[in-house]
Amino acid sequence: MECIEHLLSLGNFSPQHHDLARREAALGKIVYPELVEMAWRKTLEGTGVICFTERPDNILMWAHYASKHEGVCLGFEGLPERLDVQHVEYEETLPPLRLVDLLPPKDLEASKARLKTKSSHWAYEREWRFILAETKFSSDSDPRRKVPFAAKELRRVIFGCQKPAERRREIILLLKDWPTTIYFYEAVPHHSRFAVNIRRL
Repeated sequence: MECIEHLLSLGNFSPQHHDLARREAALGKIVYPELVEMAWRKTLEGTGVICFTERPDNILMWAHYASKHEGVCLGFEGLPERLDVQHVEYEETLPPLRLVDLLPPKDLEASKARLKTKSSHWAYEREWRFILAETKFSSDSDPRRKVPFAAKELRRVIFGCQKPAERRREIILLLKDWPTTIYFYEAVPHHSRFAVNIRRL
């Protein structure tokens, strides 16, 4: 109940809304929508997500997430298993939210359930996600979050088909002293289909 009182103090809620939220929270019911939305935003602030795909040859993935084929795709082995990566569920609706599920200690599990659900329109991505609490990763002064991985877990680098040759050379040079062997590939446009083939360099 202390967490609910704290959330109520953050929002512009009337005394009637306060009473309703307290009564429904005590019963484990869905409470005032604005309060649920506030709790969800607060939960997201302390949650990180790392996304992986099964499909390094999908042209839409390259277009959307790799600077229109100018980026790179990193291939890992062992990392997804170590991080307990979960398969994204593609649905027509999102899992329901209840305030009681968004307060500690249930908040991380509620985040996982919702954050591993996406619209069925995105099913082609075949995505896997690793979801973790803010206390589990480094933030220092950088707004981006960093999750360490072992050198042996990075096994492949795939260059987009529009990756400039000079940038390719820079990346290969940067990784030449990597402690374990890294294999380099490139995405090559298919000659007769809207697709790319992954070719070893």
